[in-house]
Amino acid sequence: MVGRPPPPARRTPSSAAGPAAPWASASSAAAPSAQAAVPGADVAPSAAPAGPAASVAVPSTAVTPSAAPRSAPSHAASPHAAVPPLAAHPVGSGAPAGLVSAAPVEAVTLDGVTRPAAAKESSLTLERGLALLQAVADADTEALSISDLAATIGASRAAVYRLLVPLQARGLVRRDGSKVRLGLGVLRLAARALPQLRVAALPALRTLAEQVGATAHLTVADGPEAQAVAVVEPSWTAFHVAYRVGTRHPVRLGAAGRAIELPPGADPWVCTMGELQPGACGVAAPVRGVPGLRASVGVVAMQELDVDRVGPAVLTAATEVAQALH
Repeated sequence: MVGRPPPPARRTPSSAAGPAAPWASASSAAAPSAQAAVPGADVAPSAAPAGPAASVAVPSTAVTPSAAPRSAPSHAASPHAAVPPLAAHPVGSGAPAGLVSAAPVEAVTLDGVTRPAAAKESSLTLERGLALLQAVADADTEALSISDLAATIGASRAAVYRLLVPLQARGLVRRDGSKVRLGLGVLRLAARALPQLRVAALPALRTLAEQVGATAHLTVADGPEAQAVAVVEPSWTAFHVAYRVGTRHPVRLGAAGRAIELPPGADPWVCTMGELQPGACGVAAPVRGVPGLRASVGVVAMQELDVDRVGPAVLTAATEVAQALH
């Protein structure tokens, strides 16, 4: 009797043929396919070859999970590992990673008006410089020291020294040892101001001269004196007073000077007769509401003027000049 031939031996994966080599990695023994693990290289599942064939791991390059370098980043072990978000900070601020830098202040609100922060700082510096110049001017003949100026404007001595630099460069102040006085540059500014003052006052003076029929003028106080800075003569009268620009007289005399010193709440205009010139009559009203300006608008004639008619006209002209100078 012929016996059956023995059944063929079944092929099994090499991983099941016997015990795993002691140097084989745990991952290569359990997975259907394994690759030689190289330290520092990412394992991409999509790169594994198809089929049950297994590759032999080289003992010198095999890496077990327990032997993974501690310094390797957590996201290098798996392509699906979450990358921690970076802390936000302004671009170009130079802040270290992981720290949040505060954004710079770009605008401030002052007196209900929003301005750039840099504009506010510049405005405060200009205000202090002008306050310093005003303090020097208010000292009259008594020059102030650096300490006096610092106390007057509420700043430090170092701040006063810094503010004096541009004022000295423009000739607005001058140093006399430790004292500070006004410079001749102030006179140059004043010379530029008078023509502008004259131009602003001319329309109102022209109207007044033509309406009243007398020479109209704008007079400004200059210390104890009053100076005529703008004059307009009427065009239709047979004769009138020729009043020259630059004419000076004591501020306590004449309608123009007395009107400059007229306190608020007093009569709206002043009328004088013969104080500066025998037979000359003047009517004048103060120019109010212009900071730093002590001035008056008036008319002068060689005959007596009707104050009830001329007074309101002079007051209106003074108001128009004040409005033109704002």
